[in-house]
Amino acid sequence: MPNGKVPIAKHYAKQLNLVDTVDAMVQNQMQTSAGLTVLTMVLDTLSGRNPLYRLQRFFQDKDTELLLGQTVDDQDFADHNLGRVLDSLYATGAIK
Repeated sequence: MPNGKVPIAKHYAKQLNLVDTVDAMVQNQMQTSAGLTVLTMVLDTLSGRNPLYRLQRFFQDKDTELLLGQTVDDQDFADHNLGRVLDSLYATGAIK
């Protein structure tokens, strides 16, 4: 999916209530919510299947306020933060 279609995928995720659903299920104390982090991973994957360790680079030149609904620092998507969210998802139970 070319980058121009990322806003369409974001709108669809909003209709599915992805961010709020994940946030309600996964508790974490990070600055960026687990739901928003999952949304960024989904958008990155749909835009070209980049490895997760490049997610921070993917958002360096993007308008995060347009794509995510709020301004987010690309440092929040460093690989160690993604790992913490993925660990939280696993602890919650990915089947849920």
